[in-house]
Amino acid sequence: MRISESTIKAAISHPDISIQVCAANYFKNSFSTDPEIATLILKHLSDDGMELSQSSLIFNLANLHLTEENIETLIKQLNIESNDVNHLRAALCIALIRTDGNQFLDRYQEIIDSRYFFQPMLHIFKLRKELLAYDESRCWRELEDYCMKRTAYLISLPNEYRYYGEFDIAWCFADAIVRLGWNCEERILSILSQDLVDNKTENGMDATGLEFLQDVAVHIAGLLKMESMVPVMVSRIYGTEESEHWERSEVDSLIRIGTPEIVDLIASNYLLSNEEFQYHSKDILENIKTDHACNTCRQLLAMTDNLDRRYDLAEAMLNHFETDAIEFGRELVLGNEEDMSSEFLRENLIQCCTIMDQFFPEFDEVLSLVNGDGDGDGDGDDYEISFDGGFDGGFNEEEMMKMFQQQLAYELQSQNDYFSSQPMTDGGVSTADQRQIPIAGKTFKAGRNDSCPCGSGKKFKKCCMNHC
Repeated sequence: MRISESTIKAAISHPDISIQVCAANYFKNSFSTDPEIATLILKHLSDDGMELSQSSLIFNLANLHLTEENIETLIKQLNIESNDVNHLRAALCIALIRTDGNQFLDRYQEIIDSRYFFQPMLHIFKLRKELLAYDESRCWRELEDYCMKRTAYLISLPNEYRYYGEFDIAWCFADAIVRLGWNCEERILSILSQDLVDNKTENGMDATGLEFLQDVAVHIAGLLKMESMVPVMVSRIYGTEESEHWERSEVDSLIRIGTPEIVDLIASNYLLSNEEFQYHSKDILENIKTDHACNTCRQLLAMTDNLDRRYDLAEAMLNHFETDAIEFGRELVLGNEEDMSSEFLRENLIQCCTIMDQFFPEFDEVLSLVNGDGDGDGDGDDYEISFDGGFDGGFNEEEMMKMFQQQLAYELQSQNDYFSSQPMTDGGVSTADQRQIPIAGKTFKAGRNDSCPCGSGKKFKKCCMNHC
C-alpha cells in the first residue's frame, strides 16, 4: 500500500535534513504542481540566512510551482549576507530562473540587482527575458542558431573541458516556445526523426547542433504533454548505450506525460534491454506516481535475478512510499555483501521507513551503519574527496558540497566562455557582465561516463551527476 501524499508532505518539516530532502524529492522528481510543496520547503529558511545543507532542499524548487510569496522569500534570501556562498546563491537563482514567465518579468530587475545574485547565471537570466519577447518563428531561428554555434564551440575544446548538458539553456528555449501554446507537434516529430549518425565528427560529437536541438524538442514535447511523442522518446532511450546523448530530456518528459502507456512500454522492453535503458527506466517508473507504475516495479523485481536491477527496482518502490517495499529492501541489504549499491539502498530504506512510520527488526542495526556507527565496510566513511583526484580517509558532506560547486563552475564557465565568443543578437551578455566562480583547490571535470569523483565506484551519471 502506498501511503498518502499528505504524510509525505508532513515529512518536509522533519528535523532531519536528509528526511526533508527525501520527502521533497518525491514531489520535485515527479514535477508536482502542488503549490504547497515550495512553501513547506521555504518555511525552513530563517531571516539570518540558509545553512549549508539547506541548499540541497532549495535545488528542489526548480521543478516546483512557486507562488508570489515564495519568490519574495527567495529574493530576500539573495540579499542576506550569510548567503554569500556560491552554491547557496546558485541554488536560489536556479529556482528563480524557472518561475512563471509573467512573474519572472515582473521581478527580473529586482532579482538580478539582489546583493548576492549569482553573477555567472546572468546570461541565462538575460536570455530568458529576451526569449519571452520573441514570436514563434524567431524563437526557433534563435534556437537553431544557438545549437549550431554552441556545438562548434564545444568541438573546439579539449575533451576534458566539454560539458554536454545545458545548464537551463534548453529549458529557457522550450519554455518560450511552449508558453503561448503554439502547435508545434509536426515540427518536433520532424526534428526527432532526423538521424544523428551521419552528422558525427571523428570525436563522436554531432557537428550540426541537431543533438542539442533534439534535446530541446523533447523538453517541449514533455512540457506540452505530447502523448504522440511517447514511442519516439522511449525508442531514443532504448537505442542509447554508453553514448553522450543527454537522455535526461527523454526521462523528464516521459515522467511529465506520465501515462499508463509509458509504464507498459518500459515494462515490455525492460528485461531484454541494455543497462542504460534499465537505469533510466528505474527513474521513470519511480517518478510516475501511480499504483500502476509501482506495481510494475514489483512485477519486474520478481522477474529478474540481476542484483543491480533488484536494488534499483526495490529503491523505486520505496520512493513510491509503498509499505510492501520495506521487506524487499530489507532482504536485499541484509542478504548481500556490503557495497556502495547496498549502502545507497539502506540509506533510502531508513529514510522511507521513517517517513512511513514503518519499521523492521533490524532497523536500529541498519540505522547505525547509515550513521557510520557500524563496524562493517562501506559505511559511508571510507572516502574523502581529494581535489588532486584521489580518495583517502573519511567522506563528509562539506567536501561533497565543494565537489558539486566545482562541477557547477565548469558548467557555467563553459557557457560564459561561449557567450563571450558568440554574443546573442539584441543585447547579448558582455564579458563585463560575467564573473568567474572562485574555486578553492584544484578543480576537476568528471565526464558522465567516468567514475564518480565521490568514490562510489559508480559512473558519474549514475551517482552524483543528478545532484549537481
